[in-house]
Amino acid sequence: MVNEDCARDLLQYLDSCLEISSTGKRVKPIKLKKVLHEEPLGNYTSDDIYNAAEYLVKLGLVNLPIPRSTALKGGARSYVFTGISAKGTEYLKLTKNPTTWEKLKSHFPSVFNAAISSISSFILQAGIELLK
Repeated sequence: MVNEDCARDLLQYLDSCLEISSTGKRVKPIKLKKVLHEEPLGNYTSDDIYNAAEYLVKLGLVNLPIPRSTALKGGARSYVFTGISAKGTEYLKLTKNPTTWEKLKSHFPSVFNAAISSISSFILQAGIELLK
């Protein structure tokens, strides 16, 4: 089961720590092993963080230096993050405000624990419309 708060916090952490070069591309990848010891994620267990990382990859919210299917075969423990995808950027916009995040979770309580295949940008878009 994915801790949706951990997934949100992990994505926000990656967004704030991944550096952007003058060309606009992310540089200096972040290894998941390093993330485990970072203070902003200190309230979560390593299993929470591993599950959240796998969730972010499966949803296509983060970029990895290797193809997603290969990364998934290697398991969450070996993830190296190189950026936030366009979909991840939209997710961040939607979930950045704590009040909005709580409203979204209350309107779609089963979304975050549903099968990954059932979660789509449609649901995120519905959340955006609902909260307007």
